[in-house]
Amino acid sequence: FPVTIRRPDRVSFDYNDGQNTFDAGNEWRHFDLKNIQYVSDELSDIERKDDGWHAYLRTDIPEGKRTYTSKRDLNGYFLIQNDLADDSQLEAEYIFVHFLLAMNEIPESEVIIDLPWNFCEQEVLMKYRPYLQAYTAMVKLKQGYYNYRYSIRDKYVGGDDITVTEGNHSSTENKYYYILYDSNPAYGCVS
Repeated sequence: FPVTIRRPDRVSFDYNDGQNTFDAGNEWRHFDLKNIQYVSDELSDIERKDDGWHAYLRTDIPEGKRTYTSKRDLNGYFLIQNDLADDSQLEAEYIFVHFLLAMNEIPESEVIIDLPWNFCEQEVLMKYRPYLQAYTAMVKLKQGYYNYRYSIRDKYVGGDDITVTEGNHSSTENKYYYILYDSNPAYGCVS
C-alpha cells in the first residue's frame, strides 16, 4: 500500500492508482443448529445415527455471479448454543455437519470451507464427487449458530480466492483488518 504521512499524527492512503484496493467478499453463509428438534432454514435434514447426530445442509451453489444481497451475519464468527439446555457450554451436542457445494470440478484446485478456526484444527478440504457433480465434506462441530464460506486454492500458486464461490461486492459489510508498520528511515527499522 502506498502511504504518505502528511502530519505526525495522521496517515494518508493514496487511493488514486488502485494499488490498495482489495476483495471485499460477500456476506457469510450460515446455518443454525441451536435446536436439533427442528430443521432450520439452511438445513435439509437432521438425524440420529449410531455414531451421533448428523445435520445435512441444503445444497449450496456458487454465489460469484449473483447480485449482492445484504443479510445479517456474524462476520465469520460462531455462537455455541443449545436452546434446550441450561448451560450450552456443557450441554451442547457435537454434530456431524455435511456440506454440499454443487459445481463442476475445478482441475488443479482445492475447495476449502472457511469455518471458525478453533473448532477445526486444520483447514477443511472438500472432496469432489463426480456422481453428485458436487464437492462434499463432513465436519464435527458443537451445537450452535455458524457462519462459513467456500474458497478455492490453486494447488500450484496458493492463495485462497472467494471470487467464484462467494463473489466480491463493494457494499459488503464485513470486518476488515489492516496492519500498519511505522518505519524510521534514519535507522532502517520497523517499529
